[in-house]
Amino acid sequence: MAAYRFSRNYTITIHKLDIYPQFMTDLLKLDHVYGSRSEFDTSKRKDIKKQLMKDTMATARDKAKTMAEIAGAKIKSVYAISDTGLNDLGSRFILSVYPYEGGFDDSFGENLSFTRASSSSARLKNSIEIPKSLKISAEINAIFSLEN
Repeated sequence: MAAYRFSRNYTITIHKLDIYPQFMTDLLKLDHVYGSRSEFDTSKRKDIKKQLMKDTMATARDKAKTMAEIAGAKIKSVYAISDTGLNDLGSRFILSVYPYEGGFDDSFGENLSFTRASSSSARLKNSIEIPKSLKISAEINAIFSLEN
């Protein structure tokens, strides 16, 4: 006796959230639909991210300016800047363990996802929820050069 199982994945993009609940309700009622996953994002992500990076850089500059003033110096310019960490630069400044560990995930991994639940009623309930918000963040790591 031989048994075969075939599967196929589909990607469907919906631009109008108001049709999403009914679409998922109808989809999950179909026979032989064994899994679904929904991801939510915004078409304005790039613009929002850019503004967040500008705001974050301004905050970093203000903080560096305050620290430099306390030390009796002034900010001259940006020496290095990154949105993924400055681990390699940390060792150049005699830091045995640079405080930033890990990496920043700039993919859309921050998107909210929902996976199909096991029971039919739970599947319908969990699969048609739309998140109330999306998390979008920016991180800037900067080293400023000082003038005395």
